[in-house]
Amino acid sequence: MNTSDRQFGFIGTILRGALLGGLAIGFYGVAEMKVNEMVGLTQPLRIWSFIIGVYVVLGLGFGIASGLGSWMLRRLAPGLRGDALTLGGIWAGWTLIYIGLPINDRYLPGILAPKSLAVNSLLALFCLGLLGLIHRNLAGRRGLHFLLSAIATSFCLGLMLAGGLYIDMFVAGSAEATTSPLLAGTLTFVGALALWILFARAAGSISGARPLLGGLASLAIALGGLALGGSMVQQSEHAPVKVIADGAGKPNVIWLVTDTVRADHLGTYGYAKPISPHLDQLGTGGVVFEKAISQAPWTIPSHWQMVTGRYAAGKSKVLGAEFQTFAEVAKQNGYDTAGFFGNYSIGRRSGFSQGLDFTVDGPVMIFFHLLFDKLPLTHALHALGVVPDDTILRWLHRHTFLEGESVRSNILVSHAIDWIDERPAGQPFFVLMNFMDAHDAYDPPEPFRSRFAPGVDPLLGFVRYNPEDGDSIDSDTFIRDRLPKLKERDWRDIVSLYDAEIAFLDSQIGRLLEHLREKGVEDDTIIVLTSDHGELFGEHGLAYHFKSLSEEETHVPLIIRAPGKLPAGQRVKSPVELNDIVPTLVELAALEGAEAGDGTSLVTLARGDQAEDQNAVVFTYLVREPRKKFPHTNPGHLLGARSGNRKYVWSSTGMHEIYDLDADPNAHDNLEAKGGDPGDLPAELSSWRERVQLEEIQEEKMDRLTREKLKALGYID
Repeated sequence: MNTSDRQFGFIGTILRGALLGGLAIGFYGVAEMKVNEMVGLTQPLRIWSFIIGVYVVLGLGFGIASGLGSWMLRRLAPGLRGDALTLGGIWAGWTLIYIGLPINDRYLPGILAPKSLAVNSLLALFCLGLLGLIHRNLAGRRGLHFLLSAIATSFCLGLMLAGGLYIDMFVAGSAEATTSPLLAGTLTFVGALALWILFARAAGSISGARPLLGGLASLAIALGGLALGGSMVQQSEHAPVKVIADGAGKPNVIWLVTDTVRADHLGTYGYAKPISPHLDQLGTGGVVFEKAISQAPWTIPSHWQMVTGRYAAGKSKVLGAEFQTFAEVAKQNGYDTAGFFGNYSIGRRSGFSQGLDFTVDGPVMIFFHLLFDKLPLTHALHALGVVPDDTILRWLHRHTFLEGESVRSNILVSHAIDWIDERPAGQPFFVLMNFMDAHDAYDPPEPFRSRFAPGVDPLLGFVRYNPEDGDSIDSDTFIRDRLPKLKERDWRDIVSLYDAEIAFLDSQIGRLLEHLREKGVEDDTIIVLTSDHGELFGEHGLAYHFKSLSEEETHVPLIIRAPGKLPAGQRVKSPVELNDIVPTLVELAALEGAEAGDGTSLVTLARGDQAEDQNAVVFTYLVREPRKKFPHTNPGHLLGARSGNRKYVWSSTGMHEIYDLDADPNAHDNLEAKGGDPGDLPAELSSWRERVQLEEIQEEKMDRLTREKLKALGYID
């Protein structure tokens, strides 16, 4: 394959460069896929097929450019080997963009600034050194020997870069990262480079009369490097949990969190559309808590609080090891534990997986997402209408393509079913699941789109995406700039897409519940169904969540089914908190070793052994810094308390709220300026605030990983 350029001419050199580029960057995609798999970041095969196809196309472009450069250099220096030079140029260019793009985006001023020019010049020199190294090692190889060596080189360099991407994202990007994964990741990166040099030398030493053997040897060593790298990657983030009790005879527990699902969009809570038959049936067989209140209107604090039963756990963006999770309690009592998360903000390096033996979380390690929306070709396709707009948006909208496809509820349920089936008979298990289907972007699959959102423009599901900037705008910017332009019909259509997403999610939860019945463990399994927060669709002049302590954001479903332990069909009207779930499960499963929390067991209330108390006080809060450029949203920190027909929201800006829930059950009419009486709630709130250490509210400094996650979900800009 290393015949001289003169034999093939200019066109031949360019074509060979294109083929080499497609091969090289395509094998980078294969290496990226394997690195994702070995660190537990899963993707369906059809997604990887598309991704690798994208890399092949990108590689064709790199190969053409490198082939042109190789042809020109060969005119000046005929002693250079064309194919080796072309391959070196491909990898030099790919590495320059791979490393340079995030560095320029994060740390450097404009491309022509002196600092940027200096840094990028050093990067370019490094990449030229890589080009020279590749040319030196591969220049003497021909034919099949060169082809196998090119594959091995690309695969091993791909492992090196993809391993570095993992380190950059999950280790270097996290202030909470421990030294062991940092060390393992560094060893993987350095080890891959060392192995590449090793196979280059080993293959070269036996090339002569046996070039095929040399090529195969180089490929085998690259594959060995991948396996060695995988063995060094540390997936466990937490110290092991000591088992203090035997799990024999204890019930299984499955905890389902339907991210962003409002209570009033389920049939069991009175919704008219038939979008949730399986969840409604779950309510019929269990206990429905009609006034369950989330402690925070967004993902991180709500999840942190519900799995620990502690208000204070929600004050940090990373769940601290000092807080005991229900998974840790279950593990102490002999349970096998697993988590399947659609929302990557609660995935690895978040602290949420404490006590879990096995986790599946959102994959966020695909390099072309950093590059794809910057390519002129992508925007040209969008502008010219070559492919449907909604398809382009799925490619560009990182959240929808990545999280929406690879950790859709059908994929997560399949993972959970496989894991449950692997458990030995009689071994109790705890499964914690987070589903993101109802979170924006709203892109429901068929047949649910046709049934519940017929004729709706699919672009409305991507309404927060800005094609001019090639990125999603944060929800505050959306409310300020886009929301006033939406018509009532637009909101109805957006809600229809949201409902169709819930219908799809309902079908997949139904599939999980049916599997439990078929497996014969339905009556031995406690099911908890809830949500972390709701969603706004123009109410109060707001949209999405993380905006206020409104009913639309904080009133969430809570259904607990415990056959033989709780009565079927019971409905509880007393207000309850999500903090109450942990002590309820501890009592139902008779678990030992649980630390005292802020919640109260709901067992006696659910059984009807305790009189309902409509005046029970429940609390909520939203910690955030005021944003002066967004005065249209409720600014500042918010603390809320509700009891009976009263609801009171304290704001750090003095914009307090008072509502009469009897006359105004959706809390749309603020009585604070009308002389409304909050009763004892301000005093209750003050006492609670001191008790849970919220007297001093300060926005913590976020590490880069957390910031990237929150930005991708629209919480920050």
